[in-house]
Amino acid sequence: MKLEQAHIDQIRTAFEKMQSREDLLHVLNEAKPLVYGDKAVPFDLKQLTWYANPKLGRKRYAEFKIKKKSGAERCIHAPVKGLKSLQKTLSFVLQCVYEPHNAAMGFVRDRSIVDNAKLHVGSKYVYNIDLKDFFPSVDQARVWKCFQLKPFNLNKASSVEPQYMKWEDFKRNI
Repeated sequence: MKLEQAHIDQIRTAFEKMQSREDLLHVLNEAKPLVYGDKAVPFDLKQLTWYANPKLGRKRYAEFKIKKKSGAERCIHAPVKGLKSLQKTLSFVLQCVYEPHNAAMGFVRDRSIVDNAKLHVGSKYVYNIDLKDFFPSVDQARVWKCFQLKPFNLNKASSVEPQYMKWEDFKRNI
C-alpha cells in the first residue's frame, strides 16, 4: 500500500484523540496495514499488555554480540518477533505525529545515512562518533516526560501512562 498524506493525517488525528489503552490499540491497528500491508494481523489488547508490562512474560529480547571495526564486541538486544512488529508499528505512528529537524537523518522516514553522507561529500573533515551505552542512559521517566510534551501531548492522568521501573529491573527481564 502506498503511503499518502491522508494516511499520515488519519494516524495523527487518531493519536491526538487517544485516551486509553484501547485507543492506542486502535491507532496501532490502523497503522499496521500501512507498515506491513493489507494482510497484516491486528494486534490485540492482551498482546499489547503483555509486552508493556515488565512483570509479565520473560524474554522480549534476544542477546547476541557483533564485532566492531575496532575489533571489540558490541552487545545487541534484538526484540523478539512480536515485540519487533509492535515497535515498528509504534515507530511509524510516532513518525506520523512528530516532524523531525531538517538535519535529522537517522530513523526518519524517507531519509537515510546515504542522504547524510551526500551532505558531506567534498568536505575536508567529517566527525563521526558512537555514544557509548546511549540507550541504557535514557530512563523511562525521561521518555514518558517527552510524550507529555508537544507534539505528543499524552495526558499524565491518561490510562496510557506506563508503569515505571528501574533500568536494572528492566535488564533482568530481557
